[in-house]
Amino acid sequence: MGRRWRVVLATLCVEAVAVATVPVYGALSLVAVAIVYWIDLGFVIARTMVRQLVGGETTVVDPPQAVPPFRLLQYKRGTLDVSASLPPIYLRSLPTVLFSLSILLASALSTGVVLVVSIPERFWTDPMTPLVLAGATVAAATKSWLIYTDHVDRNGVENARETGFLARKRQLAVLVYAPLLYIAADFTTSVPAEPEGVNTVVFAVSVLILLRIGYGIRASRPLSDRSDTLGRVVSILSDERPAATPSLPSIPDGQPHETTEPVARSVAAAGFLNALTTGGVVDGRFSGPGLSLRVMGFLFVFVPGTLAAANGSRTFQVVVVCVVVSAIVFWLLSTVHMALTFGEIEYRLYDSAVVAYDRRLEEPQWSVPYDNIKTVSVERGPFNSPLWLDSGTVAMALTDDTAPMPDEKGRASILFVTDPEIISERISTNARDAQRHVRFQ
Repeated sequence: MGRRWRVVLATLCVEAVAVATVPVYGALSLVAVAIVYWIDLGFVIARTMVRQLVGGETTVVDPPQAVPPFRLLQYKRGTLDVSASLPPIYLRSLPTVLFSLSILLASALSTGVVLVVSIPERFWTDPMTPLVLAGATVAAATKSWLIYTDHVDRNGVENARETGFLARKRQLAVLVYAPLLYIAADFTTSVPAEPEGVNTVVFAVSVLILLRIGYGIRASRPLSDRSDTLGRVVSILSDERPAATPSLPSIPDGQPHETTEPVARSVAAAGFLNALTTGGVVDGRFSGPGLSLRVMGFLFVFVPGTLAAANGSRTFQVVVVCVVVSAIVFWLLSTVHMALTFGEIEYRLYDSAVVAYDRRLEEPQWSVPYDNIKTVSVERGPFNSPLWLDSGTVAMALTDDTAPMPDEKGRASILFVTDPEIISERISTNARDAQRHVRFQ
């Protein structure tokens, strides 16, 4: 199997722009190359996010619980049709995509600050700078298109966990890019303007470009020719992570004899509480760092900021507005999270199993046979009945510890329904009948 030449060509697209900056900028070429590579890295992260949303390629990266992680969507099966002209998206990829997007935005903000503060003014006043930036954007877009076509020609056969492993390194590179750019800018401004100083910068840039070209050529090798090193790392990761694609639940034949669904107000209230309590409304996975972030934000920003704002401090007024806006954004994201996860769920009671069906995605989400149910209980309280609204949760303890979307006690749950006692009694009766039938077989 031959070398993947489109990957080599994709690498050369960006490196050609990097090479062109050397005669244009001289000592400033290190800064120019760093900016070109940031544009390329941004396209790489964007391409990865698109492949995750459209292709369902989930990664092994776990977003931290200090931010709204949309983590309950990782259990989602099926795709969402956004528009007739766009491909459907996989909701289960949203947690990783939003985390990657937040990293990219944070990097763009911090890198932009470094560009404004630390980059010499003569770089921005150079008439070639707009052409270099435009060329870098076109080259990075072309590189992404070439790699995408190479991926399609291989029929999409690619290990999703391997993609996630590589994405984690890219995310780390994006996070530390602003400090690296600051170091490059500081090094460039400290280099003397004599030819020896310029030659030092040009040598460093040349080594960097050659290393990237070598990496691109190495990456263009056929997958079958690569060494086992990455495969061993991926196998270790895959042993510690759940499978990327959830298994399809079994659906009983016939029509359900009863259905119920979560109360819309309780779903919205669960979103509010999830944002307030750092997650864990459904699965009990609360975040210590997230709680500390909220407490510190309130005590050390909001309270003194309000006092200072009353005295006319413009700086603290801006801080208070930012805190309030951030809190509203967190609440809205958490509400959308719960609405996407449970807003269109319908719990269906068949003769042999309980099925959770998502009417928005038109896919069953999980199925629990009655003979797999050990006990059934009704839970009412702050999180099983968010904000004490008229709803409750039916918790089912299973016999084989394979609860779908488990709560904090590892049980399968029918969440936020108006008549939990009736549903619990029906399920208990069906479970006893099923187990009695199994014993007498």
